[in-house]
Amino acid sequence: MRHYLYFFFVPILASFGCFVAFDYFATPSLHGVFNADIFLFLLIWLLPRKSKFKIALLLGGAATAIFFNPVIGVCILFATATSFIKRTSPWPSVLLLSLFFLFSIVADCAFFFKETFVLNLSQLWELCSFFWWGAILFFLVPLGYTAMLVFFSRNVLWKNNVIPVKPRLFFELVLLILIVNVGVAHFQKRMLFADFPIYNYFQFYNVFKPFDDIEKGMSYVKSEPLNNDTKNIFTIWNPKDSAIIKKKSVFILVESYGVNKDTTIAKHMIYDPFKGSNATFLGILSRKSMHTQGAELEDMGYANYFDSTQIEFISSLKQEKIESWYVHGYVGTFYSRNQKYRQYGFDSLVFIDELKSQNMEICRYGFEGICDSSMINYIDSLLYKPGDKFIFWTTLDSHPPYAGNLNLPAYSVFCKNLSVSEKECMYYSLIENTLKKVAELAQRHPDYQFVIRGDHRPMATIDPEKYYFAWVPMIILN
Repeated sequence: MRHYLYFFFVPILASFGCFVAFDYFATPSLHGVFNADIFLFLLIWLLPRKSKFKIALLLGGAATAIFFNPVIGVCILFATATSFIKRTSPWPSVLLLSLFFLFSIVADCAFFFKETFVLNLSQLWELCSFFWWGAILFFLVPLGYTAMLVFFSRNVLWKNNVIPVKPRLFFELVLLILIVNVGVAHFQKRMLFADFPIYNYFQFYNVFKPFDDIEKGMSYVKSEPLNNDTKNIFTIWNPKDSAIIKKKSVFILVESYGVNKDTTIAKHMIYDPFKGSNATFLGILSRKSMHTQGAELEDMGYANYFDSTQIEFISSLKQEKIESWYVHGYVGTFYSRNQKYRQYGFDSLVFIDELKSQNMEICRYGFEGICDSSMINYIDSLLYKPGDKFIFWTTLDSHPPYAGNLNLPAYSVFCKNLSVSEKECMYYSLIENTLKKVAELAQRHPDYQFVIRGDHRPMATIDPEKYYFAWVPMIILN
């Protein structure tokens, strides 16, 4: 019995790290608590080594790889073929098991970053140069997880401890996991039971294109239903009204600017910073993407990140002799903005290196970069220069994590509320300070339309469950 407990414990242990990460960072995709890839791998290895049923699995794996899905088919073939190896020593089992587990975990970590930060494996080393924890996540964590999984799997796979599983039990266990998975998904939508990390990772790269109609690119998320109080208070933006958005404008994507389920807080964060402003729309927007890169592309015109062709909206600005600018107080290689956005049609791209040379102030709140207040002064100077412009700016100050006791120029009224934590106080204050300066900027340039949107709800050090999933504020000034 103990051996079977290990057998179920290993897939749960394998999913635990990424499940917590996906939930903690409120990613667009959900993650299960049970690694089905590793579960099936172990289950195949538990079949008797000379079982005739394995021949059927080999044929089924080959047929799946050729006619249905290459990744699933190759995984079945790999697990089945290697399970025929004679186990005169534990080391062949340990080596093969380690390779499969390590690949599964690395694919899982990579998919997490692909969903959250739109990075691929080739960019991970570059990421580690920005964040010390990148090396831990992509090197030490996978190796540590693999070592733990091999340790807990030893009683299943080593020669003297093998407890064979008959084909009937094999099907019963697979059916059990599938039924539990369907049941969990049916009764709630915010957590999965089974997860297929290898399949999910390769699905992002569209390796199934010859076999099905899956398209790579942005996958749309479904926004959370709003409470009646929220629906009664806020106007909901209708995409059909996009015609009122002008091309001579400043688009501002505010980092982690979400809609709080507490309507008192939500009203303050959407209305108060713009008191006295010429606001033509104050309300909320349903997002189709729940990460910063996706929100940028959504606001630019639903571009496919993997497609390097120009975005129609950006390229159309040239016809009207409007200069297009993308400005951001962080490094241009993050999200590959310095390459992609030039291809999308922007005339000018400005990032931290160029801004540093102008002695602009550096802030160290969430990410270290140019302070939002300095960026607003920079945009102010651009707008005063001759020529019509379209400027897209993604803010930085309110990027998580949120530390307590920051020396800010002003603090939110919510900081006096004892039920608000220090980190929440910092979050509200950082957002408000930026928005108030944006409102002042818009008053100085009444001939420009200002479109302000959030990218996603706050995450990491702020409880995301206090905010609506895939809903953000939207404000139009002038």
